[in-house]
Amino acid sequence: QTQRLKDEYSRILNPEKIWVIPLGVDTDFFSPRQEKVDREWIEVLTVANLTRRKGIDYLIRAIHAVKKSHKVKLRIVGDGPDMPRLREIVSRLGLKKEVVFEGRVPRLKLRDLYRSSDIFCLPSLREPFGKVVIEAMACGKPVIVTDTEGPSQIVSNMKDGIIVPRGDHRKLAKAISLLFDRSLRTSMGICARKKAEEYSWKAVAEKIYEVYEACLKNL
Repeated sequence: QTQRLKDEYSRILNPEKIWVIPLGVDTDFFSPRQEKVDREWIEVLTVANLTRRKGIDYLIRAIHAVKKSHKVKLRIVGDGPDMPRLREIVSRLGLKKEVVFEGRVPRLKLRDLYRSSDIFCLPSLREPFGKVVIEAMACGKPVIVTDTEGPSQIVSNMKDGIIVPRGDHRKLAKAISLLFDRSLRTSMGICARKKAEEYSWKAVAEKIYEVYEACLKNL
């Protein structure tokens, strides 16, 4: 799924016979909503299995830092073994009004949450791909990701999203604060949708077809 894996396999195999084909996303279903959401705060969304490697604790600490100068809320979609620890961090930092744990949600509600958010963030410490990043981009949202293998290859820094160092809540807070600029969010969101179209089912199917075609020519 990532260029890094291709590089590893290229040490023992012919690189000309290795193709990288990403997972596809339903970009017809995950699409921008036309109407504007008018509110006083900025809403950040994250979607993840709640394990330590997802780095959600760094995002919560970033929200705590941003809250000092901006009105902000965080919605966390997903469940997992790290949930009790994350709830404890939220309570300790006094963020019960700012952080909402949505748990696991149906696909339709997930799309609604993507659409109603202002910023999507995936603060993973390790992430081989990050399909949720593309789903958010398909909904026209600017994204903040860490410099992990998958997301950092999807996002073009400061064009359709922002890439920050993993495990650094201060840099994460700075990126969120930067996206309080509505015009920047809008321009990045437009570019994000264009990027997501490169991962549509149609685009991925065409890449698979090209690979099969190339293989058949060499028979």
